Parts: sequence; structure tokens; C-alpha cells
Amino acid sequence: MTRAELETRRIMAIPDLDAEEMSPSELARKYEVSRTTIYRWYDARQSGSTLKLRKAPGRPRHWTAKHAQMAQGVYRDGPRKVLGVDSDRWTQERFTEALAKELQLELSPDHVGRLMHQWGLR
Repeated sequence: MTRAELETRRIMAIPDLDAEEMSPSELARKYEVSRTTIYRWYDARQSGSTLKLRKAPGRPRHWTAKHAQMAQGVYRDGPRKVLGVDSDRWTQERFTEALAKELQLELSPDHVGRLMHQWGLR
């Protein structure tokens, strides 16, 4: 589920949490979460939380949809054209090098491998 979908589920649970008419087990089944989650939501409501989505922790993303589109174009061009290597086969390391060269993006080979897999690229 996306963060927004999780938030929607929490917001939908607020009236039931505030009414305290259902047991934690019943609420857990209704909202398809664990009882522990219900207790966390209940404690948060008691302390005044709205259960709304908070800003994601960590560094902000530098990767945009435009970067993804450009990276896929680099992939289509192939390593022979982009890097001048004597092969038509991409590796994570080669693709990482190509993204650094063409898009000035410094990404780890592991992350590039995950992106390639996500896009269905081999």
C-alpha cells in the first residue's frame, strides 16, 4: 500500500477508535491490521494525534520522473553508443557509469540494479 492509502485507512478508523464500541480485535479485522497497530492508533488518538500522514524521514529524493525517462533513453541507446565499450550488454556498473556521465547523477550500482529491475530492463 502507498503512504496515502495507509493514511486513508487510519483516517477511516478514527470514528471507530473514538467511539470505543468495538474491541481491538474487531477493529484489527475490520481495517486489516494487527491489534498492536490498533493500540498504537488508539494511543496516538489519546495524545491528540490526527493520524495524518507525516513527511517521510530521510533525505529528499533527487530522482524525478524526468530522470527516469531520460535514464530509459540512455538504456535504449546502449552501452556501445553511450560509453564506447565493445559490447551491447548493460551491467549495473556500466549503467551506473552511463547515468553519471549523461545525467550527472551519482547512484550506487545496487540502486541502479533495483531501478533496472523495476523498469523491467535486463
